[in-house]
Amino acid sequence: MQDIKNIFVYKRTHVGDPNVEGEFGINDCMGEIRDYDFDAVIGVGGLGDEPCSYGIDRKINWIGIKPTRIKGSEVHRADILKFEKFVLLESTGPIFEQRAPLLAKRLYQEGARFVFTSMTGKEREEAINILASCLSLPSIESIKIPEKCNLSSSNPCISKC
Repeated sequence: MQDIKNIFVYKRTHVGDPNVEGEFGINDCMGEIRDYDFDAVIGVGGLGDEPCSYGIDRKINWIGIKPTRIKGSEVHRADILKFEKFVLLESTGPIFEQRAPLLAKRLYQEGARFVFTSMTGKEREEAINILASCLSLPSIESIKIPEKCNLSSSNPCISKC
């Protein structure tokens, strides 16, 4: 974990990006932010109706460590990322507030869409602990895709990113 410098934590509204192959940005989610210089990503469910409808609200949905950047097509606002370590939990993930109360407060109570360079030392410690806990999990964790989302379609879960 010593080589993990920058951690990007963000709120998600829907499933499908990253996809089950571990491609983050395949549906252009988070746009140009994917080009930020980070070593790890933690995606957590937001609080609105849409994340609630997918069962991802307030949960750790996915974790990616050590991204490889792949140039997207003209329709992508930024690179598509694949990760050396990728765990997709979606609706089966643990409650975020229980694992990272300070980060959860920033995202849920203070209204941040994401936390990146402004993490405090304690928030970073919470994020590192989440990343460390995923290292023992298989790279693609068993997941239960909510019925609302048909990932077998050619255009899964396009939403307001």
